[in-house]
Amino acid sequence: MSGMKRTTEKNLMVFSGRAHPGLAEQVAEQLGAGLVPTSAYDFANGEIYVRFEESVRGSDAFVIQSHTSPINEWIMEQLIMVDALKRASAKRITVVLPFYGYARQDKKHRGREPISARLMADLFKTAGANRLICVDLHTSQIQGFFDGPVDHLMALPILSKYVQEKYGDQQLAVVSPDAGRIKVAEQWSARLNGAPPRVSDQRSASRRRPESGETTATFLRSTRRLTCEASSGSAKRWSTGPSKKPWICAVCRSTAISRSAPAALKKSAIRRALIGSRPRCFLSCRAYP
Repeated sequence: MSGMKRTTEKNLMVFSGRAHPGLAEQVAEQLGAGLVPTSAYDFANGEIYVRFEESVRGSDAFVIQSHTSPINEWIMEQLIMVDALKRASAKRITVVLPFYGYARQDKKHRGREPISARLMADLFKTAGANRLICVDLHTSQIQGFFDGPVDHLMALPILSKYVQEKYGDQQLAVVSPDAGRIKVAEQWSARLNGAPPRVSDQRSASRRRPESGETTATFLRSTRRLTCEASSGSAKRWSTGPSKKPWICAVCRSTAISRSAPAALKKSAIRRALIGSRPRCFLSCRAYP
């Protein structure tokens, strides 16, 4: 009998870019593994160099990179890391995207516009990625842009459970800052025992206000300063009256919050903010302040 038989052993390896190494370290700690030592730096002309200090041949590689500012630099670095793993004979490459860059450009609103979210998926596929793991995509249709498996994780179950446990004894109203998030508001409503959904129209003076008996509202917003601007604006309008009630701002995508968000939250009408905690957003929920 020719050939050789051997029991295959899986070798999980976690890699991190320079965007947010602390996040990758906590993920690796949860998995009971360490980050693979990596040399990464910029050349004088701005080009990025990446090299892994250990053999990755036959490994199951997970590349973690948050697409924060400067977003284009971190996207390119992650693409280079994926290409390096492919050329180093990694068995399977999984790209972990806590925040999917260019996700909001998922369709054409006018002529001569790009669909950048599809371009992102094509870039990772061409670089050599076999699978994507994303958290709270802007729209679920982005999963179809990538020609391969996509794991779409959501912080909604953890956040809604926290709200139900802490405020379930109150009469809740779920408020979406615009019509684009009404489907998410309906999902929240279903998890909060049918709390009535509301829509805050930022452009119109006629708005559906919560009823007088509704004491708490859950806002759904996920993009930087708009978290405070849209949600706080509605809170100020709707909290005026005989009795001002507490307002909750629930934000699923913690990676999309800017550094100025905490200061803006303190100045806003929002009384409490719930954020899918990093990287334990799959395990727990943080409340701010």
